[in-house]
Amino acid sequence: ISGEIRSNDHELATKQAMEVEKVFKDEAENVGATAETSVTEHVRAYRIDEEGPAVKRFLRAAMEVTGEKGECVETYGGSDASRLNVLGIETAVLACAMENCHSTTEYADLAELERSAAITLALMTDPE
Repeated sequence: ISGEIRSNDHELATKQAMEVEKVFKDEAENVGATAETSVTEHVRAYRIDEEGPAVKRFLRAAMEVTGEKGECVETYGGSDASRLNVLGIETAVLACAMENCHSTTEYADLAELERSAAITLALMTDPE
């Protein structure tokens, strides 16, 4: 059996993983068996300051491209930003137009993909 635990709180995810591991071991013991378990951290939960430079720069680029105020939302997805934030490089993730992620009906909205690309270009050419 394999599974995953996602959370925006690393300590909570770790605690839940340990609880799941304990349940499997306890239930195996209840029927006279043993359970071999392992927990692997693939990504680390993080939060960045919405008033910090990475978010402010992103929101400025989004406004420049779209004329609309961008917004920050929490996700449970894994990304390179997780590793970069762990290394102390404050990083935000730009939504990439994906819908129904990781399902058989996953697709990307072309207009949203073009907006994401334009925002990325604005970020790449921003002198700040």
